Amino acid sequence: MLLFIGSILFALFSYMIQTVDGGVSTDAFDKLTKYNLREDEYLNWVLTLGYPKWIDKGVEKRDAKERWIEYSLIAFLGGIAMLLVGMLLTIYPDI
Repeated sequence: MLLFIGSILFALFSYMIQTVDGGVSTDAFDKLTKYNLREDEYLNWVLTLGYPKWIDKGVEKRDAKERWIEYSLIAFLGGIAMLLVGMLLTIYPDI
């Protein structure tokens, strides 16, 4: 049971650890509006500076979530294995 509870906790932690941003943050938008950029300058900034940073941050956050989901899966499979071992020991106590 402890492995199943651990699995649930790991899954909840992976869900709550970090959110993945989908675009320009309000801070970045406020910075850009202060510069009074033309449309082509804004597009150049977003494509050359903004997106690579957002993608890197998204990859880091996704990797952290994947690690906790992996722990959750391992704990869940361990719980299933312990249930099967318990059933086998109950059915065949002489093993």
